[in-house]
Amino acid sequence: MTQTKTKEKTITVSKLQHRQGRQGISYCCELRVGRTCYAAVEQEARGGDERINWNNTEHYLFIHHWILNTQKNFYREYEMECINYMVELGHTSLKDSWKEKAELVKKYNLWEKLAKKQPKTWSEARKIQQQLGFFDDMVGTWTTVFVENKLAHRYN
Repeated sequence: MTQTKTKEKTITVSKLQHRQGRQGISYCCELRVGRTCYAAVEQEARGGDERINWNNTEHYLFIHHWILNTQKNFYREYEMECINYMVELGHTSLKDSWKEKAELVKKYNLWEKLAKKQPKTWSEARKIQQQLGFFDDMVGTWTTVFVENKLAHRYN
């Protein structure tokens, strides 16, 4: 008996262009599946203007589902590192960090539940994102975290 694996679609960040500004890393890139561009993201440094352009709602919703289904651990590790770093810098007490980590456990339990929902529109997807605490659009936020993790060592 021969087993065949179906290749699952994944998002890749391509055509990444970046520069160091006064407020952080500014960048633009494309989120692609194979050769097809599903979205283009531009970020003007930290806290700056972020633009996400997608070709159609189906592409956007694919990215939304892909992030919810595959990037939970990526975010969890990132948020845990942020909490630990704030303790290390002395901005957060160890006791407060335990509370924050307990809140993260609740968030990621909710993440499991919400990842099963299949929104049909951008506004439905955005409501799910807001329930998970994404102030900005989740697609842009994921891209920013990915790009900054990839490039930060060049500017430190």
